[in-house]
Amino acid sequence: MTTDNDKVPAAGIKGVKALNEFKRHLQKVKDHINKEIGNYPSPIPACDAQFNYLLEERSKITKALKQVDSLLMKCGREIIENETIEELIKTSNQIDGGMAERLSAAFIRSR
Repeated sequence: MTTDNDKVPAAGIKGVKALNEFKRHLQKVKDHINKEIGNYPSPIPACDAQFNYLLEERSKITKALKQVDSLLMKCGREIIENETIEELIKTSNQIDGGMAERLSAAFIRSR
């Protein structure tokens, strides 16, 4: 059950900046992966573990980008629950410690 302490008011500028920074990072990584996939040699890519890994990573990044876009739409209009940001941080392998800290500081209220 979510309580008022598990929610933060609309994120404001700090939250929007943190999400946009993460979005730019994700897009840069996705562009790099797309380039690698585009340059990948043609023999039997479906049987190639590295090629399959690149496809999986691109899929994960696309999903994370959709989550970030959804959160950006909510910023300034809705309450964003702590669990939503925690889940984004937990599920994205593209978030380093510094990025996780900035997102947490912008959104997560101590309980």
